[in-house]
Parts: sequence; C-alpha cells; structure tokens
Amino acid sequence: PAYVKGYYRKGLVQTAMKEYHKAISTFEAGLKVDPESVECKSGMQETIRRINQASQSGEVDKERAARAMADPEIQAILRDPIVQQTLQDCQTDPRKLQAALMDPSMGPKIMKLRSAGVLQM
Repeated sequence: PAYVKGYYRKGLVQTAMKEYHKAISTFEAGLKVDPESVECKSGMQETIRRINQASQSGEVDKERAARAMADPEIQAILRDPIVQQTLQDCQTDPRKLQAALMDPSMGPKIMKLRSAGVLQM
C-alpha cells in the first residue's frame, strides 16, 4: 500500500496476534513510505518493547513459537545451513552471538528468529 496508515494498522494487528517478526517488517515498510511516520515509529517501539519483555520473562510462549514455526520465512531461515552452524556455535561460545549479530547477513536473520519467539537471548 502507498498509505502509511495501512502499514500502521496491519502492524498493530500483527503485534496483537504476537506475530512480532511480521509486525516489525510491516512497520519498516511503512517507514519506507514515510520515514517521519510517528505512528509506525511508535508501533515499532511498542513491538520491540513486547519482544524484550517476552525475552526477559524467560517463559516460552508455545503458541507464538508454533505459529512462527509454521511461517515459511522462519522455516527458510532455520533450514539455512549457515544459520544452523551459527546457532550451534553460539551455544558453545556465547561470544560468537555478538559477532553474528554484527554480521550484515546473519544479524537480521537472528533478530527475526528472536522476534518470532523461536530463539531466546
């Protein structure tokens, strides 16, 4: 859509459904249409706040994780052998997570897994 309000409303619905990874992408798309959109900026901040809150609680939202695992984009990321190796490396050496997050190709994938509820950090 060419209207930023459409992105904003779609992002709100995705946030309410705990599809945080999709909401972030939607708000980012809205900000490409209008980089000054206060609504998309606040929607993104609220979504990030909820992701952080869910991560800090330590509880795994099984419903959210199950929905994420059914998402073809998440499945594709998890099937990527480089992502698999990176995640295994991070389990043995947590310092490697910082390097992976700084990597321009790997960082967004790891953050998407985190926002989807598949990866706890």
